[in-house]
Amino acid sequence: MNRALFITATDTGVGKTFLTSALASLLISKGIKVSVIKPISTGTENTDMSVYSKIRGVNLYNFYDLPLPLSPYQASLNLKRRLNFRMIISKTKEIINRSEVTLIEGIGGVAVPIDSQKKVYMIPAVLDLKTLLVATPWLGTINHTLLSVDCLSDNGVKLHGILLNANKNQVVDKYHLQLKGLVEALTSVSVYGLIRYKDPSIYKILAPLLRSLQLL
Repeated sequence: MNRALFITATDTGVGKTFLTSALASLLISKGIKVSVIKPISTGTENTDMSVYSKIRGVNLYNFYDLPLPLSPYQASLNLKRRLNFRMIISKTKEIINRSEVTLIEGIGGVAVPIDSQKKVYMIPAVLDLKTLLVATPWLGTINHTLLSVDCLSDNGVKLHGILLNANKNQVVDKYHLQLKGLVEALTSVSVYGLIRYKDPSIYKILAPLLRSLQLL
């Protein structure tokens, strides 16, 4: 069994990097050797990679670093660079096979195009990876989450669960807290919790998630 997890989201800026780094830090604190793969990154300031580089003991991999703050496909067209999907798959598979645990972070939302034919959800579909969907608790998230869940399900992705991440410094009220049960009922997918902004108890939510994946 591959001890690997693909982390995707309903949109860009939802908190994939924050949660992936928290998962990696928790695993490393338990003596587990972790590889983190960010297959494609875009933007002049590669904040994702800078976050991961601060994790002591992590093995970090990035196949494409595109300096334009655009989707991978649009960035590659403007830079006249071809993104090789087969290479992404083969290198990811190699790293998974030699790593104790591998966390793979997608880019943007589930259906972001990599090229004219390939989209982000195809990575976990081809590699048969369990997948975690990150969503926000803000207005509009029910629509975004249902569409993302349908996309993953329709394309054969093994969606293991959903995390709600309040990645903005805003007050979480009782209506936001209701979303865990509501999204769970609407999708029939486990929602592992709502993580508040800079919440020190985050690991109380992430540890059961990792145990349910047999990664911890």
